[in-house]
Amino acid sequence: MNIKIQPDILNDLKVSLAIEGKTAARFEMVDFGWSGPIFDIKFDELKEDDVFEEIDGVKFVVENALEIGLGNPEIIKNGNNFKINRKSCGC
Repeated sequence: MNIKIQPDILNDLKVSLAIEGKTAARFEMVDFGWSGPIFDIKFDELKEDDVFEEIDGVKFVVENALEIGLGNPEIIKNGNNFKINRKSCGC
């Protein structure tokens, strides 16, 4: 993973994780579209079979089998929600 996230969004994510009492931001596949897997972010814990990257104390995790489909995600914030900004295939 090569996660892109702005410092202010990272700080907001840290605060949200602390409020929820969770230790990791999990990339979770929620659907599959023309441009590949569609991921969302949920607050969770690191699990045995996860791949993770840590940025300034925040662990970003994904199941080992899903890492290749995740690519290099960019995390954005839409209101109070954290989202993954993905480029479409242009089909």
